Amino acid sequence: DQKEASRLETYLDEQDLSRRCVRIRRLGVDTLICGAISRGFSKILEASGIHIIPGISGHPEDVLDAYLRGNLSQSRYLMPGFKTKKPSP
Repeated sequence: DQKEASRLETYLDEQDLSRRCVRIRRLGVDTLICGAISRGFSKILEASGIHIIPGISGHPEDVLDAYLRGNLSQSRYLMPGFKTKKPSP
């Protein structure tokens, strides 16, 4: 509903990416906003149904607010050197 439903801080210490993915899914995450993520881990998460928004930086409160307002694509939230993918025609 375009609002924060809950908040939880946790440490993901699983070395195995598949186990880390399972833990993230068990937390109820359906969208992951992150600065950097490996291609392999990104594919595992996406295959499990988690939407990835990579290349984002900024204060967490500002990032969340921008996401909820649909403004996350503003250049001030993009990590230096990160280019967003252009939609396919």
